[in-house]
Amino acid sequence: MDNQGERVLVVDDDPEMGRWLSEVLQGEGFSVVTLDDSVEASKVLRREDFDLLITDLKMKGLKGLDLLAETQKVAPRTPVIIITAFGTIESAIQAMRMGAYDYITKPFRTDEIVLTVKKALENRRLKKVPVDSLTQAIMFSPDSQQFITSDAEGNLQFWGVSDGKLIEGSGQNFPRGSSLATSSQFLAVGAKDKIYILPKDGEGGIPPIESPGTKALLVFNQDGSLLASADAAGQINIWKYQNGKFDLQTSFVKERAESLAFDPAGTQLAVGIPKYVILMDITSGREIARIPANGVVNGVSFSPDGTYLATISTKALQFWETAKINTIQSNGIISAACSRLYENFSQSQWTTLFSSDQAYKKLCNDLPQPQ
Repeated sequence: MDNQGERVLVVDDDPEMGRWLSEVLQGEGFSVVTLDDSVEASKVLRREDFDLLITDLKMKGLKGLDLLAETQKVAPRTPVIIITAFGTIESAIQAMRMGAYDYITKPFRTDEIVLTVKKALENRRLKKVPVDSLTQAIMFSPDSQQFITSDAEGNLQFWGVSDGKLIEGSGQNFPRGSSLATSSQFLAVGAKDKIYILPKDGEGGIPPIESPGTKALLVFNQDGSLLASADAAGQINIWKYQNGKFDLQTSFVKERAESLAFDPAGTQLAVGIPKYVILMDITSGREIARIPANGVVNGVSFSPDGTYLATISTKALQFWETAKINTIQSNGIISAACSRLYENFSQSQWTTLFSSDQAYKKLCNDLPQPQ
């Protein structure tokens, strides 16, 4: 079981309750120490480490709240569960105010105490790291041993995953960047006019990507062979790793992207914008679907097998079966567009939609030219 090694101290002056809790928790894979003397428990707490304390509220000698206070002094990260056969609203409020993780009234069901214990330990496993400046990006390192943050000035900081501590001086030799992305092989740092690519082993050798503007978003595909970037102006570029460097494969301009995600096959890029998710073909840069969404799409993700596409916005969580998404066929784009227009595009509209390098032409033969 995954609970092996986590130590639970049970303190109750009713030996039968102590034995029952010990059997239940050992059956779930926990290492359990049971004491029926609260004074002795206080001494044990000072000399031994425990991941969780379960204590009765009313006992001879020290009370449960006394042990709670003692635990917070000697082991502040250890959660405490109070159990009692004499529960009152007042005592429950007092226990919670003093920092108890939970307060359970006897008799309780086996599944109730097991679930509470597991939740308390799960909460304990969460690491909180104090950050003294605004953080604009966070990402795990390619080897998953560190996580990396970028502060308001773009300075990178590296933190140990095991202890949550800042690795002093770790970011001094790295470029500044406002966006980050990692794959199993690379760390990408988006800076002004460049994207720096750092290999897993930290050695150089991969030239930076020259790309005008500040990169607001970066994302790798599943195997790290593709990298997508988006800037505040709506410019999206897709780069492919080949021959020891990342070369531009395709680029296009859309509304400002709020989120990006590659599908598992690496053939499509989902772009989250206000009110829509746009699916782009990686090879051609062609829009193949535009899916209505509720609000600004702040996050977008494909399921690992590519069966589903999910989005999170300011208003709703939505998901779709990818096989049922209506795609736009290339031979029907013009006729579909013309069926929704009352006149052809003007010169300025054409330039906005298709860029100035594409020569203006009349798309819809049956529609008038703008006046």
